[in-house]
Amino acid sequence: MKKTLGIAAAALVAGASLFAEGLSLNGFIRSGISIDPKGETVKTDTWLPGDYFGGGSRLRLNINYDGVNGGATFRYQKSGSFGAKDWFEADNIKWAMGYAKFLDGKIIAEAGKLVDTYTSTGGWEDGTFGDNAGAGIGARVVVSPVEGLFITASASDIYLEKYEADDDKVKDKDASEGDLKFNEKLFGFTAKYATDAFFVTGGVHLAKSYYASFGLTAVDNLTLVVEAFINDTADEDDPVTTLYPWVEYTGIENLTLAALGAITIVDDSTTITITPAVSYALTDVISLAAESTITIPDADDADDTYAVITPSVTFAASKKASATVFASLSTDTDSAKHSFGAGVKYAF
Repeated sequence: MKKTLGIAAAALVAGASLFAEGLSLNGFIRSGISIDPKGETVKTDTWLPGDYFGGGSRLRLNINYDGVNGGATFRYQKSGSFGAKDWFEADNIKWAMGYAKFLDGKIIAEAGKLVDTYTSTGGWEDGTFGDNAGAGIGARVVVSPVEGLFITASASDIYLEKYEADDDKVKDKDASEGDLKFNEKLFGFTAKYATDAFFVTGGVHLAKSYYASFGLTAVDNLTLVVEAFINDTADEDDPVTTLYPWVEYTGIENLTLAALGAITIVDDSTTITITPAVSYALTDVISLAAESTITIPDADDADDTYAVITPSVTFAASKKASATVFASLSTDTDSAKHSFGAGVKYAF
């Protein structure tokens, strides 16, 4: 009996050890406070203003398990205010997906609240279709016939409509109010091909959403990616086309040089934002950064152009913990207000 218990205990320890080898838990929390120069308003949901280095308050938790035959991935994310409400909203679960591997990983079956880990655009947005945070609830098959090539087919609810009470099928009892409609908007198809020099992606969703990207990976310390998204899922509106060019160079010690763009085209209107950014580590403890988001609300009317400049100083307590002091200065206070403040970030 003791021998049997000993064997069982050893098997349990070995199984737990094998599971732990593929298990990872990580994330971060960041939060801060900002005040306008007149001292009239306070915001408690700003870690650091800015589109490149900045962001709002956020708690993120990632749990991943990757085994020989399959695994699971999960992300919880609470953004904005850390008030008492909204902690348990469904949208805070960005993805929760299980997967199984076949033929040494050449075929992968996924199901749950999906996230694209194989064919996303790989740039600043790193998205797929209209919902860059995820790909809806459903199932997907990923096929990798040759090294570097991934092809997927998915069925999810990301664009599906629901039956309403006045629908004929609800009245006829063929469907219930709130049921999802089965049509072509269920299906999406994507692909990505990557080499040591470049990668290219593309996706077509039958709900009239499309994306593509190209990235250059041949040069060390250089990131260069251009992403394009087209969303025509609202039949009564004009399609929205958005381009995101992104370049970053880290080849000079302690220095980061970067620029991010966003070009949004709707009908005859074009909105452009350009964000140059630079950071320099003075020491292991102190880093300086500055960025400026230049907004051209309509490319045909440059007189409305304005910029928001964000200088900041970051003090690193360790590789995981830091505090940042910042200012946000606008050239047009009607479009964006001045502010200053401080924030803290801790990664785990």
